[in-house]
This record gives sequence, structure tokens and C-alpha cells, in this order.
Amino acid sequence: CSSEALNVVYDQDAGIQRREGYAKFNAVALSTPAAMRRLYAFDASDGTKYIVAVSSDKLWESGTDGSFAAITGLAGLSGTENTACAQGLGKLWCSNQTAPLFSGDGTSTNTVSGGPKATLMDVFRNRVIAADVTSNRSRLYLSGHLDGTDWTTASRATSPAIISIGGVNDGDKITCLMGTY
Repeated sequence: CSSEALNVVYDQDAGIQRREGYAKFNAVALSTPAAMRRLYAFDASDGTKYIVAVSSDKLWESGTDGSFAAITGLAGLSGTENTACAQGLGKLWCSNQTAPLFSGDGTSTNTVSGGPKATLMDVFRNRVIAADVTSNRSRLYLSGHLDGTDWTTASRATSPAIISIGGVNDGDKITCLMGTY
């Protein structure tokens, strides 16, 4: 009869838990209801914890109270392209294939000129990484060391880099990133 119960939660090991009966974060809290496509946890450098939601053509943020507000300056995103975000270097870095790369630190946002338009974002060894970039789907883009706004390639070891996967930009698409050691 447990498989028919509506007041319990199951996990992958068939453990059963009682539901808490409430939801702190709820899509109804958005002022203009729309489908939420992704959620990201973001811990700002001042210690504030945020939940960032990608919904339609906007990004929304919520502190600990569960009510979301649109992030100022981050509207007009593609409603169909995937918007990916990654936390690193004290900011949340986001992009999709139509909007320029942008970052936010919880209080302000900045567009990164010259940054790639990508559907995959991550952070690895103090560099922002972008992949599945428009017209360069089989290349990885790495920002300058400790600088997610530096995308101009040069000859220093700390300069940004572009790495071809498979040797050439042959049209094969990078489908995932995992910025861990």
C-alpha cells in the first residue's frame, strides 16, 4: 500500500519519508508566472545565499524568503535557447547562444564584451569555461586566469585559450561540461 500513498516521498533506495506539507520556493512567487527552466544556487561573496531561476526571457533571484524578483538588467534572453550558469570567481556567470556572456554578484550585473555565446558554462581552476558556442560547437573556451571577463587570446600562460576537441571544429557538438579536478 506504500506505493499508493500520496503523503510520502520516496528516494532511489526505496526509503520512505513523510512529506513536510509546505514548499518554501514556489513558482507562484514569480510576479509574471512562466515555466522555470533551470534553478541555480549562488552564494555571493558577501555571504548571501541566492536561488537563481531561469524563466522565459528573464533571470529571477530569491534570498532566503522564497519570493523571487527579476534581476535588473537581465531581460531579453532567448526564450528558446538554453541559458546556462556557473558560480566561480565570486560571481554567477551565465550565457546562451543569443545573449552575450554576463555575470552577477548579487548586487550588480555586467555584460562581458568579447565573451562567447554558449549554452554550457562551468568554472575550472580559476577560469570560466564555455562550450557549445555558436559556430564553434566542438571547441572549449577558457577565460583568462582569475579573470572571467578576459577572453582575448594572447601568448601568456595566464591568457584565455580555445581548445578544439577532436582537432578541428568539425561540427560535432560538446554536450556537457564538468569543471572538477
